[in-house]
Amino acid sequence: TLPPGDEVLPEMPDSLAPPSSSETLLLRAESIDLDLPFTEAKRGAVEAFERRYLESLLRWSRGNVSQAARRAGMDRMHLHRLLQRHEIDREQFL
Repeated sequence: TLPPGDEVLPEMPDSLAPPSSSETLLLRAESIDLDLPFTEAKRGAVEAFERRYLESLLRWSRGNVSQAARRAGMDRMHLHRLLQRHEIDREQFL
């Protein structure tokens, strides 16, 4: 039996399902600036990914860094350093 409030939903047809991670990456590849050298483009992509990932974690955890670190599978201090590097204030997610 399911916990109260949970329900079984019918499966979504493949045509309506969201793209897989690899499909999403391919879709985003179209917006890569090929005028940049590879290392510079990669650095920018990694920084953008880290920022989006960190902000998503903090939204999910409502600013709780310990909980966010556990969810990400990383040490809490490492998460703090990443937040500092990206100048992200956890308090804006409380």
